[in-house]
Amino acid sequence: MDTLSSTEDQAPPRKKRDDDHHRTNEGKTIILFGLLLTDLVFNSTLEYDEWDSYPTMFGIQVFIEICTFAVVFLMLCETYPFRVGLLDALLAEFRSIFWVHPLYVCWSLLVGIYRIFLGRQVSKYSGAGFRRLPNMWDTSDPAGETYTYLSHTHKLLAAIYYFINIRAAVRLGDGVYYAREQWVKLYHRTGGSRHELRKLLTKRHDEFEDDVGVERER
Repeated sequence: MDTLSSTEDQAPPRKKRDDDHHRTNEGKTIILFGLLLTDLVFNSTLEYDEWDSYPTMFGIQVFIEICTFAVVFLMLCETYPFRVGLLDALLAEFRSIFWVHPLYVCWSLLVGIYRIFLGRQVSKYSGAGFRRLPNMWDTSDPAGETYTYLSHTHKLLAAIYYFINIRAAVRLGDGVYYAREQWVKLYHRTGGSRHELRKLLTKRHDEFEDDVGVERER
């Protein structure tokens, strides 16, 4: 009787802790969307408007991208599987986060460094003239042609980057990642198989996103 009573007493605090982690991630989601929106603004202006302080603005953009990864990582830290060390199961669902962020940051650095330093070394425009519009888009210039390819690839990669981050934020809105009982139930149903667990989670996410869509329509 004492053991049963003790278990019942512990259940509400545990649920409260799970809810606290869930609410904390909701706040981080707002921050994440703000950072992604800021990065989108930079991508829409830095290469198409005249910026005398482009190196500074470029540095700020890279800093924002690093902060974005930090926020997503902290969101993952709030989940139950991360807190108890079930990292394999968690990474099976969010592995794309860990390749898209380094790739996007590195490509952003490549585009910025090429515009600031490398491009003008092979450009027909003297000095910092390559950085001026429309010189850096001049495909008759070897530097301009290379920069155009780099920039277009960067924009395509940015679309993938935004999609993966937004999808991760939406999926982390599912309470299964914070409730011990639900996660343990899923884990036992799959026998710990990462492949089967991912299939179950994908099915659950599809249902969860459909429910969110229905609620918004109401």
